[in-house]
Amino acid sequence: MDCDAIVVGAGIAGLSVADRLGAVGHRVMVLDARERVGGRLHSRGGLDLGASWFWPGEHRVAALVGEFGIATHAQHIAGDAVYDAPDGVVRLDGNPIDVPAERFSNGADELAAALARRVESRPGSNLRLGSDVHRVEAAASGALGVWARRRDAPDRHLRARHVVLALPPALAVASIEIEPQLPPALSDLAARTPVWMGAITKAVARYPWPFWRDAGLAGAAISHRGPLREIHDLSGPAGEPAALFGFCL
Repeated sequence: MDCDAIVVGAGIAGLSVADRLGAVGHRVMVLDARERVGGRLHSRGGLDLGASWFWPGEHRVAALVGEFGIATHAQHIAGDAVYDAPDGVVRLDGNPIDVPAERFSNGADELAAALARRVESRPGSNLRLGSDVHRVEAAASGALGVWARRRDAPDRHLRARHVVLALPPALAVASIEIEPQLPPALSDLAARTPVWMGAITKAVARYPWPFWRDAGLAGAAISHRGPLREIHDLSGPAGEPAALFGFCL
């Protein structure tokens, strides 16, 4: 056996699983097709291109933030919002769009990076990025074989007692050959399971300063005309860096 468990996917779910398994002494290997950890947590220059905030009720996220001492700041919600209606733009008193939330001051992928470092610090556990898993096969002995492609290198065949597919179910069944095949009802359910905001495009615009705040605006807007349907303030602590982000359907 190469390890006790192989986790496919180095997003926050896969890293959390690997962290828990490693904490109780299991040898864990995390594989991801990307050359970075974090999955949908991805930041550039402190601005989040993926997940941006967490809410007061998300206690597990808050606990990890506290464990690693990750800097956060409150989402800017003060000021008025804007409603872009079909017949014109309306300024809304107050901000009925945003709710109180916390943001990662240096980008959400800092949380993934901290988890990855802890996983790799444990004996017998490691991360292998740039490893595109395309097959999982159960042997008669009870071992599980995992085949992963690497750029400009032969396929890698690994063995473990357990495999965790920490991917969106639809992506897992579409991209990984599983032998023996999953029951049709389970495979069909996985293929039809939607990915949260999977069909949404997020756009980020950076500015020299948060000029909308000077006008008493929160940076929050809803539009019926687009191209961005929903807009929020993405600025860092004290408005630096200054940015807005929006979702485009």
